[in-house]
Amino acid sequence: MLSNSDVKDNNPNNDFFDEIYNHFNITRVRAKRSINANPDKRGELNELLITNYLNEQIVSVA
Repeated sequence: MLSNSDVKDNNPNNDFFDEIYNHFNITRVRAKRSINANPDKRGELNELLITNYLNEQIVSVA
């Protein structure tokens, strides 16, 4: 399993992770960020969960 913040939050046309991990299972979930140097950027964002197995049980990340 690999997780990474989703670049599509900043640019919906950015398919970087979708392209390089196209042979894997990609699930987008909402995740909260409490730590950031800029307080305005704290909050929810999309997080990518990339796996080489089916992830039917994933609902959300807190």
